[in-house]
Amino acid sequence: MKQEMRLQLHRGFQHLLFTDVRYPNEAALLQEMGSALGMPAVLIRVVSNERTALRLKQEGSSGTHASETALDDYPFSITIYNCLRRPYLAISSPSSSALIPFESIAALVDFLLQKLLT
Repeated sequence: MKQEMRLQLHRGFQHLLFTDVRYPNEAALLQEMGSALGMPAVLIRVVSNERTALRLKQEGSSGTHASETALDDYPFSITIYNCLRRPYLAISSPSSSALIPFESIAALVDFLLQKLLT
């Protein structure tokens, strides 16, 4: 992961997106590397309890594998609740929290990109 980050930054990319972090050491590495490079890492968790329950039932799985639960208590910067009816964005900090509804995941992603890339 470190090599990939360095390579992409060397190529001139200003923002990097990693779409699958499953363990605390991976999340910590992203935060450490971001800090070292002057690019703070924003860790976003997507929670989709209804969809996950359906998928686990279809697969006959319990969902208790370490790669599915290792980050359950990790302090994410942003949490997205992808509900079947309507997606919500939850932003929490030590001083406040907010729950913002969106009409679609696309609208939520547009909002995040505008906030994070400006």
